[in-house]
Amino acid sequence: MNKDSLNTDYLWFLIIKSLIMKNVDLIFNEKQESTLFGYVMKETENKDKIWFWVTIAMTFFIMLLFALPTIIIDPYFHYHEPLTDYGYTFYRQRYSNDGIVRHFDYDAYIVGTSMTENFKASEASEIFGYNFIKVPYSGGYYKELDHLIKRSFSSDNDIKMVIRCLDYTLLARDKDAEHEEKDTLHPQFKAPEYMVNANPFDDIKYVLNKTILFNETYSTYLNIRNEVPTTNFDSYSNWCSAFTFGRETVLGEYTHTDDVQPEKEFTQDDYEMIKGNVEQNVIATINEHPDTTFYLFFSPYSICYWDTAHSNGTVKWNIEAERTAIELLLECPNAKLYSFTNDFDLTCNLDNYKDQVHYGEWVNSDILVRMKNGENMLTKENYKEYLDEIEEFYSNYDYSTFAVGNEEQ
Repeated sequence: MNKDSLNTDYLWFLIIKSLIMKNVDLIFNEKQESTLFGYVMKETENKDKIWFWVTIAMTFFIMLLFALPTIIIDPYFHYHEPLTDYGYTFYRQRYSNDGIVRHFDYDAYIVGTSMTENFKASEASEIFGYNFIKVPYSGGYYKELDHLIKRSFSSDNDIKMVIRCLDYTLLARDKDAEHEEKDTLHPQFKAPEYMVNANPFDDIKYVLNKTILFNETYSTYLNIRNEVPTTNFDSYSNWCSAFTFGRETVLGEYTHTDDVQPEKEFTQDDYEMIKGNVEQNVIATINEHPDTTFYLFFSPYSICYWDTAHSNGTVKWNIEAERTAIELLLECPNAKLYSFTNDFDLTCNLDNYKDQVHYGEWVNSDILVRMKNGENMLTKENYKEYLDEIEEFYSNYDYSTFAVGNEEQ
C-alpha cells in the first residue's frame, strides 16, 4: 500500500472517529448522571441487557456512518444515476454497467465484448438519432451479456435500439458458461455477483466495502475539488490510444506455422451447443422485446486469426458455427444481422489491428456507418453466398506470407 493510500485511509478514519466521539460520552459515560446512558444505568437493575442493546445499536450506528458516503455518492450507480455535483470516473465494467443500464437516461445502447469498447456513443447518436450509451463487458460470454440486456429492460427507459457484437470465439460455449476473468483491480476476486443481482441483502458487500469507500467513493468526492468531469461514453473503456497497431505488432504476438492440421469435423454436439447458446442468450431476449430493434454483427477478425484457424483445421468449422447462428437469427423479425468478415480489404490490412482480433476505433466508426446504410447485412437470400465467399477466401489464402522471414511482405 502506498503513502497516498495510507493517508486517505487515515483521513477517513479520523472523519468517522470524530463523528462517533462527539456523541460517545452522551451515550456511554455510565458514571455521569447528566448523560443519557448514565441516567438509564442508574434507574435500571438489568444493566447487562441495557449494555447489550446499546452495543448493538451503536454497532449499527457505526456501520451506517461507514455506509452512508457510498450510499449517497454511489460510485457504481447501484442506487441512482450520477449526482450532478460530483465527477464520476467509471472504468470497472463489472461494477458499473448494471447500474448504468438501470439508472442512466438513454433509449439505445451498444453492448458486447472488447470488440465494442472503442465505439463512441456520440457517433452512434448522431448516425442513428437516438441517445446512446455504451456498456461493454471485456471477454463477456453470451450469457453475461444477455443478463445485462435483460437488466436494461427493467429500467424505465423506452429502449428503441440495441447494437450487440457477436464474437466467433464465444459462439461455441455452453449456454450457461460464464466469464471466469477476475476483477482487474482485485485479482483475488471474481466479478461481484452482488453488483448485478436484485438481492438487496447482499448490498452490504458494496456499502461496507473498505476499498470502495476509500478508493472509489472518496476519489469521486475529490473530483469536485479537482474539477474532474464524469466519464463520457466515448472514452469509457476505450483502449485505442494505449496500443500500437500494424503488421509488425500483430505478427509479433503470434507465430505462423506451415503444419496444417486435418479439418475438424462440425458435429451434431457442436450444432446443439451453439444452437442452445444463441437461442437462450440472444434470441429469447430479442423475442421478448419486439418493439426494440437489435443490430447484431459478427466482429471482423484479422487475416491472422484465420491463419491460426487454417493451421488448426478449423476454418470450415468456424464457418459452420456461424451458419448455425445466422440461420437462427434470421428468423427474428426485429433483428438486423451484419458481418464484415467478407470485407477482405479490412481483415487483410493489419494496420487496422493490434493483435489477431482487436481492431482500432476507426473500424468501429465505419461499422456504425455501414449498419446505418444497410451495408454488409445478411438476409435469407444472401447468407449462403456470403458463407461460400468467406470459406473460399480463408481456406485458400496464401498464409505463408506470415512465415518468419516474410514479415515485410
